[in-house]
Amino acid sequence: MQRSYLVLFLLPLYSFAQLSFGIRSGLNVDSKNNITAYIASIDNDINIYLNRGGTNFGGYLQYDLNKTFLRVEYNRIRIKNSHDIPYILVRTQEVIEDYTIRKIEVPLIVGFKASETVNLFAGRKLFRSSKGVFKDIEILEMRNASKNKLLFGLGLAFTHFSITMQFEPAPYETLVPYLDNPIENKTQYIDSEGSFWVLNIAMDISSFFKTKSI
Repeated sequence: MQRSYLVLFLLPLYSFAQLSFGIRSGLNVDSKNNITAYIASIDNDINIYLNRGGTNFGGYLQYDLNKTFLRVEYNRIRIKNSHDIPYILVRTQEVIEDYTIRKIEVPLIVGFKASETVNLFAGRKLFRSSKGVFKDIEILEMRNASKNKLLFGLGLAFTHFSITMQFEPAPYETLVPYLDNPIENKTQYIDSEGSFWVLNIAMDISSFFKTKSI
């Protein structure tokens, strides 16, 4: 009986030891600079140049079990998009070429610890909310249009922090359709999100408490 009470007492402590939490922040960089886009106004495909990147900030909760771990994250992301369409083909003054995407994402990640420092991981975003903004005006057609669902990558874990590099693939199809709700003189927009490389640095806040308790 006394052993049973001891197990019940130690089990929460053991579970807490397996849990870690912290904050994370980093950069989102697009994987390519030239894309082929279908332009609705000329009914044709053309090549356009893009400059796309941003930042992310959030937190995580991780459960470690031997060689594997399960992590859930909460991330707020801001991506600036700048496109360059040849004016000779399209009336670019009528197209939204520069806009900002703001997203909230909650990915669930499964990882494998290849060593004490190196780990591999993959995951899927359970929740995504996004909106596009042009001159502080929301582009209604881009609400919740996020295409990045999957991610996989490589991580380096240290005592109080970790570094990860992950890839988020997305369909490369890019469209320039008409706006159902025109903004000023803008009647078209570039519906493009792309694939991203994401570099993150995370601080394990729980590790400081565990170190003190020893």
